[in-house]
Amino acid sequence: MNKKLTLTLCASLFLLSAGAMVYATMGSDEDETQPFAYPPTKVALATAQSAELPNTMHGVGELEAARQVYLAAETNGRIATIHFASGQTVTAGQILVKLNDEPEQAELLRLQAQLTNAEKLYSRTRQLYSKNVAAAAQLDSTLSERDMIVASIREVKARIAQKQLKLPLMVLSA
Repeated sequence: MNKKLTLTLCASLFLLSAGAMVYATMGSDEDETQPFAYPPTKVALATAQSAELPNTMHGVGELEAARQVYLAAETNGRIATIHFASGQTVTAGQILVKLNDEPEQAELLRLQAQLTNAEKLYSRTRQLYSKNVAAAAQLDSTLSERDMIVASIREVKARIAQKQLKLPLMVLSA
């Protein structure tokens, strides 16, 4: 048994030393031991020269003012008139742009004519009521009709005012 143990130990020692030699020869590549490095950067040199540069350049682009004011009308429509020129100083409350309000102006004229008629009718009914010829309901009806026309006139005037773009609260150069 002693011989068997000696033989096993010698065989193991031989295999171990053979493995160590194989490992030493395989892992000794110099390329693998050095870290990766980038190739050196190519550099070109030139002598500096002085030259005149032009004061102007031609190109395509956009200009944007450092200070801007954006205005918008309350309603949409076609622009009828512009009441300022480029570079002109404008003040608060000044009408800058007026949109087309011809339909509203025509409606205003129609309502004003109706108001004139309604006021005459109310006046006549009031006189007849004072003489006990007209009923109170007729008087109330003509008064109500007149008041509705007045309200319609206010509404049309408000729509006309919305079609005028005014400068709010400041003075600026257009």
